Amino acid sequence: MATRAQSSRSPRSLAGAIARGATAHAPFLIVFVPLAIAALVIGLVHPFGPGQDYHYHVMCAALTERIWSGDAFYTRLYKMVNPLDSNTLLYTALFPLEKVLSPIDAMRVGLSFFYFLAYPVACAVALRIVRRPLWGALLAFPLAYCKSWSGGGYLPFLTSAPLMVLVAAMLQRILVPPRETGTGGPTTPSRGFLGAAAATSVLLSLAHAHVYAWTMFLFATITVVVIVRDFAGEGLRDPRGAVRSAVRTGARMLAAVGPSVALFLWWYVRKHAGAREAHSKELVVVHESWHDRIGGALAYLLQATGDLEFAFVGAFVVVCLATLLVSERVAARRVPVLELAFLFTLVSYVLLPLSVSLHGIAPRNFDMAMWLLPLVLYPRVAKGAPVRHVAIVVALLSFAVLRLGYLSRQSGRLQEELAGLHALSKDCPPPHHELAYVSMEMHSKHWYAPTFHHVAETLAASCRLDAPVYDPTDYTYSINPVRYIGAPPAPPTYVHDDPTWYAQEDLWRGYEYVLVHAWKPTTDQLAGANAVAERIRVAGSNGEWAVWRRRAKP
Repeated sequence: MATRAQSSRSPRSLAGAIARGATAHAPFLIVFVPLAIAALVIGLVHPFGPGQDYHYHVMCAALTERIWSGDAFYTRLYKMVNPLDSNTLLYTALFPLEKVLSPIDAMRVGLSFFYFLAYPVACAVALRIVRRPLWGALLAFPLAYCKSWSGGGYLPFLTSAPLMVLVAAMLQRILVPPRETGTGGPTTPSRGFLGAAAATSVLLSLAHAHVYAWTMFLFATITVVVIVRDFAGEGLRDPRGAVRSAVRTGARMLAAVGPSVALFLWWYVRKHAGAREAHSKELVVVHESWHDRIGGALAYLLQATGDLEFAFVGAFVVVCLATLLVSERVAARRVPVLELAFLFTLVSYVLLPLSVSLHGIAPRNFDMAMWLLPLVLYPRVAKGAPVRHVAIVVALLSFAVLRLGYLSRQSGRLQEELAGLHALSKDCPPPHHELAYVSMEMHSKHWYAPTFHHVAETLAASCRLDAPVYDPTDYTYSINPVRYIGAPPAPPTYVHDDPTWYAQEDLWRGYEYVLVHAWKPTTDQLAGANAVAERIRVAGSNGEWAVWRRRAKP
């Protein structure tokens, strides 16, 4: 009877707990909510990001929707996308948006909510889970603009950030449960909490393979540290109790991550092992000296161009150091799980390869370390020192506001550079053809990024064209979730900085259209292009964007 009574009161108890939590955190929410709205608006008003692969993922999300919807043009070319594969969660989440919005708008709305809003909110929730002050989550707003966003444009990787910080917080609470108020003993994670951790881990495995694999390796290592620490402290006094504690800890961790590990291994065996055997290509590992790696960390903090960017990097370092120095540390008698996760990930940036078969390793781990930083920066408010606390909050808030303002301005300038592409995406040529790409310029003037490397994919997605990017018969790309059934219908072709691009035979073998960017032809070059193709669309303030269509052979 008591259990049923308690269960019947649980909804009211939950509502009361939420109300008490909102009241207790009212000062934080007063600051956090306007920042969240600002971050959301910045994402919504800027259609394009600066990263190299941004446009590739716009196309992949659109292709996934069209493949799942049975579009004959795409189902003839592409394999079915399996939503249980790693690296597919973003495309799955965007599916309903792709149904009602253009590919550009679907990605803009999706990223704004699933990343620029979700990551700071996830940091705040994670801090609440581990019972730490929520103020560190303010730093998540500027940290969302990391190198994988501004330089790489690795959108599935980015949208795994909210899930990674939530999994990290949940696994900390399982490994080192908080003390029960009154008794002083550790709390026991409920079945519901373990189920939530398992579900979040599954979502992380679907979001991005690299992030998931690193998170699992990280917490497997930390689990061993926690168990060894417990044995060192309790093993001599109570060996049986220490063994029981280790078994309970291992069982809870297995319950939290076991389903996701099984799903991940199922994907890995199907995609990785089979692909490597089929294509028999050796992995290409690129290393870099540790001192070059440490010196290069500055480059991963620099996002936008301009001298002011260096000032922001300096301010970021100062704010972080000041916060760490004046905040109160976590009690040393307990294993600092999140601190270890942050430090291990940061050190891995120095130790791991720069890349493996063109897939960045160390740079992404650097970004993952930055994702964890808000969870460890301000672990405890210093008691009896309100001035220090206010100073920390003001520093974090000021940096976040100024940084978001500057990056919003730079994003606005980027839209001007891509305005012609946006215009072309609304004035489409006839669909269901192959599109190639020629550009005389790769880099944005306002971001440290090869922004114009993949932009043809956005036009292809918007106009229901196809733009071959990677050859799936190459092992490097054979595990991409969106893949051709066989060889690409036309050889993947990029023409960079070649004013006589029209003379390349490969360009017209299989391609109906060519998107041309920043070409300033001479009279002879223009005549040469007109001899083999027709310029059917022009956009941009100076006509720097154009679509050419090959002429039919007489």
